[in-house]
Amino acid sequence: MTALHSRQTPPVQISSLILGVCAACAVHAEFTDDFNSGNDAGWTHYEPIASFGAPVTYSFPSGGYQISVAGSPLPLVVGPGRGGSFRTDCVLTDFQLSYDLVAWGTTPAFAGGFARVSDLGVGTTDGYALGFDFSDNTLFISRVRNEDVEAVVASTAVAALDPSHQYQLTYWGVGTQLAGTIRDLTAGVDLATVSGIDDAYSVGIVGLGVVVQSLSPGIGGTATFDNFSASVPEPSSWVLMVVGSLALVGWTRRSNR
Repeated sequence: MTALHSRQTPPVQISSLILGVCAACAVHAEFTDDFNSGNDAGWTHYEPIASFGAPVTYSFPSGGYQISVAGSPLPLVVGPGRGGSFRTDCVLTDFQLSYDLVAWGTTPAFAGGFARVSDLGVGTTDGYALGFDFSDNTLFISRVRNEDVEAVVASTAVAALDPSHQYQLTYWGVGTQLAGTIRDLTAGVDLATVSGIDDAYSVGIVGLGVVVQSLSPGIGGTATFDNFSASVPEPSSWVLMVVGSLALVGWTRRSNR
């Protein structure tokens, strides 16, 4: 994501949700969607620059959830093509977020999940981005403020993903500790782990998104997700995650290209 300087659409406020939401995720501390229904009922579409000619298309190929963002006509003014889908009824503090990455386009783009998100809108979105950047083959966790990558919490290089394989990404957030893994489901092996500490955001909604990693006009991006889940992590799973990531070191990454 990149800093924006255009007119803003009203952000989606979550303060009222935090103060007493009665939605399924908040009550049961768990939400899942395998998209086999062929719809995304209950999801809130995020199309921040649709009014500038860069809409987002949502479809369900082979039971997955495909998010396709059109290329931005004015990336230096309104930012690159981007979009996503969020569960505004799923407000979590500590979280475990998991989803499968089934397919993706050939353009340089980020595809992943978001947690502790608030104030959805052009130039206002805050939260943590947790996913894979196909522009330089990195798994990373970043802090997003006002739709811009403000800081990289953790990042590591990964071998280029095989388009014939399916991958699972899982992320944890417990207090200020954040961590994530990527697993090749087809090969049955874990590929990488990242972990770091950040205290900027403590609560928010969850979702999925695609962000083009180029400031050239007209470049779009696409990714197909499946088997999305969000829940409060079990203590045992968090301990195993931390132990498994102690020896790994992250590298910084560029927030703009």
